[in-house]
Amino acid sequence: MQEKKIKFIELTLKADDIKIFCNVEMIGHFYRAKDTIYTDICLLTNNNGGMKVKESVNQILQLINN
Repeated sequence: MQEKKIKFIELTLKADDIKIFCNVEMIGHFYRAKDTIYTDICLLTNNNGGMKVKESVNQILQLINN
């Protein structure tokens, strides 16, 4: 039986520059908020509407794919 490895990506919270590590399997969705400089990312484990991070949608996709 092959082990499944958990993949984490490092993101930066908009509010206070704290680095967070997100399990890519737990990302529900993410999008660039209109007319803003941050991305909203919602995790399946989060019940308060998600977090605002500094990385763009394209940067997040690159982190997930690499």
